[in-house]
Parts: sequence; structure tokens; C-alpha cells
Amino acid sequence: FSPDSQYLLSVSRDRDWAVWDVSALSDTTPEHSIAPLATSPPKAHSRIIWDCSWFSEDLSFATVSRDKRLVLWDRVEGRNWTLGCSQAFDTPVTAVDISVDGLILLGFESGSLKICRRT
Repeated sequence: FSPDSQYLLSVSRDRDWAVWDVSALSDTTPEHSIAPLATSPPKAHSRIIWDCSWFSEDLSFATVSRDKRLVLWDRVEGRNWTLGCSQAFDTPVTAVDISVDGLILLGFESGSLKICRRT
């Protein structure tokens, strides 16, 4: 969930991410009735996206993938997100988490960890 609990971010094997507007749900809304608010551009990642995490200060988020990349997505006008920056590594990135102060923790298929900061 986004820091403001209005959005849900999901990732999948088909190399796509989706942002869902869960603030529109109510107790009487069927779960299957919501549609994605935004989806990733084609070829956002070239392999399965393993994980995602929101930044706490805004509606930006990170995705990581078997394609060995960390991608940061920035919210732009309206309900759209755009690729902010991307960094490649030597091994697939399987996990990501972002601290309240913006530190990015990455977990790799090799079992190693790396902490970096958004620039």
C-alpha cells in the first residue's frame, strides 16, 4: 500500500506493474470491480518483476527484477508514473524495501544485500 493507503502496487511474472486505486472501495464494493489506475509501459523490465516498494515522502516507487535492474518510478501529472531512473547490477535483484528516510535496501539472488540512496 502507498504511504497514504490510497493505492496498491502489484508486480507480476509478465513483467508488468499496476497501481490500483483502493480508496474507491467501500464495504459494499465487490473486490473484483476495481481496475488498475495505471500500468507499466511495455518492456519496463525484460524479465519477471520480483518485488516493489513505495517511497514514504511521495508517490514514487521502486521495482526490482530478474533482469538485474532496480527501476525508480516517479509520479507525474494526474494518474501516471514515468521511469525516473534505472540501475543495473551483476546479479538478479529479488527484493527491495525503502526506509522512511529514503534508504533503499536491495536483496540479490546471490544472497547478498546492498543499501543505496536515491539521488
